[in-house]
Amino acid sequence: MALADVVHEVQEPSAKIFSHKDFPYFEERFNCLKRQAREKLRQQGFTDELIILEPYLHMRYEGTDCAIMITVDELSYDHFLNSFLKRYKFEFGFLIDGRQIIVDDIRIRGVGKSFIPEETAIQHTSGQPKHVKTTKVFFEPKYKIK
Repeated sequence: MALADVVHEVQEPSAKIFSHKDFPYFEERFNCLKRQAREKLRQQGFTDELIILEPYLHMRYEGTDCAIMITVDELSYDHFLNSFLKRYKFEFGFLIDGRQIIVDDIRIRGVGKSFIPEETAIQHTSGQPKHVKTTKVFFEPKYKIK
């Protein structure tokens, strides 16, 4: 557990139409949320080199209630759009042509990667191992409960 990654997510509502003209708004909000997530992870002792920030948009077609959380490796309008269309087609089997896409929420997932030290190799020796200590132990007998 001590070596587990630490995750801090920051999310805010959007309710904006996913369009080229609004993408600068999304980028600005991503940058703000990234600062918040990074700061929280820094407060827990993570350096910038150990922090990974993942952008997400919660997207759906206008008039539907089935939103899909989309993430991309590279922050771009086309990557989000293509990922949404591909995932929607996979999930529902069809696309809705001519309908706008709504972004319900903007989210950043910050991951603080724990440092895992490399294990040192065990030295090979010959001969019998040395006896260091003997300890007495007691095991209670198992009883059947009636």
